[in-house]
Order: sequence, then structure tokens, then C-alpha cells
Amino acid sequence: MSNPSTTPPTRSAGKIKLSRPPPITRTAAPRAALPAEQRHAMIAVAAYYIAQHRGFEAGRELEDWLRAESQIDGALRGVAPGRT
Repeated sequence: MSNPSTTPPTRSAGKIKLSRPPPITRTAAPRAALPAEQRHAMIAVAAYYIAQHRGFEAGRELEDWLRAESQIDGALRGVAPGRT
């Protein structure tokens, strides 16, 4: 299957000359709004795993929730973890 947006190679004096393909550009696809309940559930699951990873130490629940919220919101925006 060929890509119609690129031009085919041409022959010039027995040599094949390849043309450059068009540059790849990323465009953000419009995303449907995520229901608040689904976002909340995703954050709750992420917070649980964060707490589990640190041994369920008491007194850090809010920190776990905020970290999970940041991770989920970043993922929903398409931002790599740690770059929010």
C-alpha cells in the first residue's frame, strides 16, 4: 500500500532519486469530556496504588490523593509524568 501524500521516486541517469516525505506534525485530537465520576474513580485507584507502593503509611492520604490527581490529570492532557 502506498502513501498518496508522498511523491514516488524518480529515475535520473540510472540512479533512483528519492523525494523527501512531508514532515510529520502532531495535532491534538479533540477529546470528549471525561465524566467527573470516572475521573474521581481513576484518581482513587491511582492513590490506592501510590499508598500501596509506600506500605500504606498512615497520615499521607492527602499527599497520595494529590499526587494521583496530578498524574491522572497529566495523563488526560497527554503530558508525560513528572512534567505537569
